[in-house]
Amino acid sequence: MEEQNLFTGYSAGETTPLSVSHLQFADDTLLLWTKSWDNVRALRAVLVLFETMSGLKAFEFLGTGFDSFEESFIGMAESFSFFWRSSGSAKVREFNLALLEKWCWRMFVDREGFWLRVLAARYGVERVRLCAGGSRGSAWSRELVSIRDGGGDLEGGWFRRHILRKVGDGANTFFWTDPWMVRTPLSERFGRLFDLAVNKSVSVAEMFQSGWEVGGEAWVWRRPLRAWEEEMLGECQTLLLTVSLQAFSYDRWLWQPYLDGGYSVCGAYQILTAHDVVPLDAAADLIWHTQVPLKVSIFAWRLLRDRLPTKVNLISRGILPMEDHLCVSGCGAVESAQHVFLSCSTFRPLWNMVNSCICSSLATAQTPSDHFVQFTTSAGGTRGCRSFMQLIWLACV
Repeated sequence: MEEQNLFTGYSAGETTPLSVSHLQFADDTLLLWTKSWDNVRALRAVLVLFETMSGLKAFEFLGTGFDSFEESFIGMAESFSFFWRSSGSAKVREFNLALLEKWCWRMFVDREGFWLRVLAARYGVERVRLCAGGSRGSAWSRELVSIRDGGGDLEGGWFRRHILRKVGDGANTFFWTDPWMVRTPLSERFGRLFDLAVNKSVSVAEMFQSGWEVGGEAWVWRRPLRAWEEEMLGECQTLLLTVSLQAFSYDRWLWQPYLDGGYSVCGAYQILTAHDVVPLDAAADLIWHTQVPLKVSIFAWRLLRDRLPTKVNLISRGILPMEDHLCVSGCGAVESAQHVFLSCSTFRPLWNMVNSCICSSLATAQTPSDHFVQFTTSAGGTRGCRSFMQLIWLACV
């Protein structure tokens, strides 16, 4: 009926509206339409024909507020995703995250899904990515975008660090925004080039066919590049030298903990609850101390989020070769933030000396955020003690 202009579905969104005329699940059908007598008459005619041809009595149906469909539609999904919030489980947060991250996984693997198209029409798309919607966005959609962008979960980017795009022929992989090289999207690693690129939604295959080598036609910019931007482009082209596409292989997303089975709520929940993790927000709230220089707090903030230029991070971004992974202290271990600040045989004795001087129990946590919270609360629960221990920890790092 909609194709014949006899029935007008509900229009979701304003800039690029998407018509939604019906939703179906199993043997249930939900009809959605704009408020007009033409739609009522068209629907009544269909039900009368159904009664005449089948001999069955058409069921009685009730309408709801026409103007609040988008909020109701997204609200239903939000209520479902947070269904276990009121349960008595001790791991409610982890379970909710596992459910939300399932939708994040679908956001990657089901790009043409109707639910995602409704969200895109409602909240818009920026840089080929779904927007949160600001104050218009539901709590559910804002959480999805937050987790996708590396926040909102227990370890500040846990979900994002566990997904990877495996490129086959490159036809269905976004060159700039998908993490298909060294686990970091090129739009983040080479943000300036991404801002200047004319086509931000170009695929890997299209870039390869146009020629992404030096002097290739794949690089189309809004203006001529400056000298330092040319150097950045050269670094990007150097990374691409090792890439080879497979003509008869499809692109696919990989969930690194279970490469064969993909993401599952059960598997993610088991990983999240396998060890006790201090919420990153709990540690982040403590680093901003009034008596600590801002640059020290910023350094600690980067440490807790593993944003320091350790050799592990530099290798993952292609800045250092794989063989340059050993700790700067010469201890022979891989240089990561956790190793340098907590377990390195050269630097670890510092914490023993500090705890001995202030007569405090030794913090045994194995991650910087856990260690910070454990160290801060080791001297007692009074506010003065915690403030003092915060100063000591920040001074040490």
